Amino acid sequence: NVFTAQDPLVAGMKFVSELKVQLKNKIIFHFFLGSTKEKNYLRVQTMASEVPTEVSISTETDTEEIKLIEEMANAKKMSEQFNRSKGNLVFETTEKLFEILDNLKL
Repeated sequence: NVFTAQDPLVAGMKFVSELKVQLKNKIIFHFFLGSTKEKNYLRVQTMASEVPTEVSISTETDTEEIKLIEEMANAKKMSEQFNRSKGNLVFETTEKLFEILDNLKL
Protein backbone atom coordinates (compact mmCIF):
# COMPACT_ATOMS: atom_id res chain seq x y z
CA ASN A 1 0.00 0.00 0.00
CA VAL A 2 1.05 3.57 -0.67
CA PHE A 3 -0.06 6.58 1.36
CA THR A 4 0.57 10.30 1.30
CA ALA A 5 2.40 11.60 4.36
CA GLN A 6 -0.82 13.38 5.41
CA ASP A 7 -2.90 10.17 5.37
CA PRO A 8 -4.34 9.57 8.87
CA LEU A 9 -2.84 6.06 8.92
CA VAL A 10 0.73 7.44 8.75
CA ALA A 11 0.44 11.14 9.62
CA GLY A 12 2.53 11.97 12.64
CA MET A 13 4.53 8.76 12.39
CA LYS A 14 8.11 9.17 13.44
CA PHE A 15 10.60 7.91 10.87
CA VAL A 16 13.65 7.25 13.01
CA SER A 17 16.10 5.14 11.05
CA GLU A 18 17.82 6.50 8.01
CA LEU A 19 19.88 4.93 5.26
CA LYS A 20 21.69 7.04 2.67
CA VAL A 21 22.77 5.78 -0.73
CA GLN A 22 24.76 8.01 -3.09
CA LEU A 23 24.77 7.20 -6.80
CA LYS A 24 27.57 7.99 -9.22
CA ASN A 25 25.58 10.92 -10.59
CA LYS A 26 25.73 12.54 -7.11
CA ILE A 27 22.07 11.91 -6.24
CA ILE A 28 21.63 10.81 -2.64
CA PHE A 29 18.61 8.70 -1.76
CA HIS A 30 17.46 9.00 1.85
CA PHE A 31 15.46 6.02 3.11
CA PHE A 32 13.45 6.76 6.23
CA LEU A 33 11.95 3.85 8.17
CA GLY A 34 8.96 3.98 10.46
CA SER A 35 6.74 1.38 12.06
CA THR A 36 3.68 0.70 14.15
CA LYS A 37 3.05 -2.45 16.16
CA GLU A 38 1.47 -4.07 13.10
CA LYS A 39 3.14 -2.58 10.02
CA ASN A 40 6.39 -1.16 8.66
CA TYR A 41 6.75 1.86 6.41
CA LEU A 42 9.33 3.45 4.14
CA ARG A 43 9.66 7.00 2.91
CA VAL A 44 12.20 7.99 0.24
CA GLN A 45 13.52 11.44 -0.58
CA THR A 46 16.47 12.57 -2.66
CA MET A 47 18.96 15.37 -2.89
CA ALA A 48 21.81 16.20 -5.22
CA SER A 49 25.16 16.51 -3.51
CA GLU A 50 27.96 18.89 -4.36
CA VAL A 51 25.73 21.21 -6.39
CA PRO A 52 26.95 24.80 -6.16
CA THR A 53 24.45 27.61 -5.80
CA GLU A 54 26.18 29.60 -8.54
CA VAL A 55 28.21 28.61 -11.60
CA SER A 56 30.34 30.76 -13.90
CA ILE A 57 31.17 29.75 -17.46
CA SER A 58 33.40 31.71 -19.79
CA THR A 59 34.86 31.17 -23.25
CA GLU A 60 37.88 29.67 -21.49
CA THR A 61 35.89 26.99 -19.66
CA ASP A 62 36.96 23.60 -20.97
CA THR A 63 34.48 20.96 -22.17
CA GLU A 64 35.15 18.62 -19.21
CA GLU A 65 34.17 21.34 -16.74
CA ILE A 66 31.06 22.16 -18.78
CA LYS A 67 30.15 18.46 -18.81
CA LEU A 68 30.54 18.31 -15.02
CA ILE A 69 28.29 21.37 -14.60
CA GLU A 70 25.67 19.78 -16.86
CA GLU A 71 25.80 16.54 -14.84
CA MET A 72 25.32 18.44 -11.58
CA ALA A 73 22.39 20.41 -13.03
CA ASN A 74 20.79 17.20 -14.33
CA ALA A 75 21.24 15.48 -10.95
CA LYS A 76 19.59 18.42 -9.20
CA LYS A 77 16.71 18.41 -11.69
CA MET A 78 16.19 14.64 -11.34
CA SER A 79 16.27 14.92 -7.55
CA GLU A 80 13.69 17.70 -7.53
CA GLN A 81 11.43 15.77 -9.93
CA PHE A 82 11.63 12.66 -7.74
CA ASN A 83 10.77 14.62 -4.60
CA ARG A 84 7.83 16.36 -6.28
CA SER A 85 6.36 13.09 -7.51
CA LYS A 86 7.33 10.64 -4.74
CA GLY A 87 8.85 12.52 -1.80
CA ASN A 88 5.48 12.87 -0.07
CA LEU A 89 4.65 9.16 -0.32
CA VAL A 90 4.89 6.55 2.41
CA PHE A 91 5.16 2.92 1.31
CA GLU A 92 4.05 -0.01 3.41
CA THR A 93 6.89 -2.57 3.42
CA THR A 94 7.35 -6.17 4.36
CA GLU A 95 8.97 -7.08 7.65
CA LYS A 96 11.92 -8.62 5.76
CA LEU A 97 12.63 -5.47 3.71
CA PHE A 98 12.31 -3.33 6.82
CA GLU A 99 14.86 -5.50 8.65
CA ILE A 100 17.28 -5.45 5.72
CA LEU A 101 17.15 -1.66 5.40
CA ASP A 102 17.31 -1.18 9.17
CA ASN A 103 20.43 -3.35 9.38
CA LEU A 104 22.10 -1.41 6.54
CA LYS A 105 21.71 2.03 8.12
CA LEU A 106 24.86 3.94 8.83
